[in-house]
Amino acid sequence: MRGTSQQALTDAEDRFEPVLAAAGADAATLGDQLFAVVDLLDGNASLRRALTDPGATGEAKAGLVGAVLSGRVDGRVVDLVAGMVRARWAGERDLVEAVDRLGTVAVLASAQAAGELERVEDELFRVDRLLAANRDVRQALGDRTADVARRTTLVRDLLGTKAAAATLTLVTRAVAAPGAAR
Repeated sequence: MRGTSQQALTDAEDRFEPVLAAAGADAATLGDQLFAVVDLLDGNASLRRALTDPGATGEAKAGLVGAVLSGRVDGRVVDLVAGMVRARWAGERDLVEAVDRLGTVAVLASAQAAGELERVEDELFRVDRLLAANRDVRQALGDRTADVARRTTLVRDLLGTKAAAATLTLVTRAVAAPGAAR
């Protein structure tokens, strides 16, 4: 991320931190909704361009966020994304990456609130080791031509009920997200 985008992300993280602290375990829901926003932006180039247009006012872009997201996601997510689009972004992909990053932060904050952050870190490390050691699994999960449902089913089969909810969310997201290879 380049200069202006990095500053916009830092500002968004600073604004979001107290929201996550207050949300506690409910932060996982905020994370899921932020991931839904990422999917929306990934699938809609004209919306991405409109929300990062340097010629449009921050208020106009925030109004567009409100029109698109209000009633569909938590008001805290609407407020966060509206604040983010008021900032300047060096590129439209930077906004998408920033929202995705904050979704991950929210899921991890929920794990921390539930006292499971160490467990999630350990499980993510173990998944990384599994993928490093098993080429067939790595290829099956990374095959972007394969059906998303089949890849996410494989994640659920591998992790099942043994993994924390946050781990399952993050690994499933990495496998299923349109821009996960970023």
